[in-house]
Amino acid sequence: SAGNVGAIGGIEQKVVTVEQAGVKVFLVPADDRCGAGGSCNYTDAKRKAGDKLQIIPVANLDDALKALSSLGGNALALGQPGKTPSS
Repeated sequence: SAGNVGAIGGIEQKVVTVEQAGVKVFLVPADDRCGAGGSCNYTDAKRKAGDKLQIIPVANLDDALKALSSLGGNALALGQPGKTPSS
């Protein structure tokens, strides 16, 4: 699947759990990865979280690494498994 992120179930419950854990940022599948019944993870998560949590949509592993790097992590230096990290 080349690092693509698919839709996940129970996104609203996951938002509640993430908030209760004190996490400030939650990476979720982008809305172009909607699941059965038209449930779209980013839209549903954003609606549930309101302003209490930063929700970042990701479509693939590269998006997730870029998001983590933008938050001050070293994700881009680590890169994807089996690939040469970007400089």
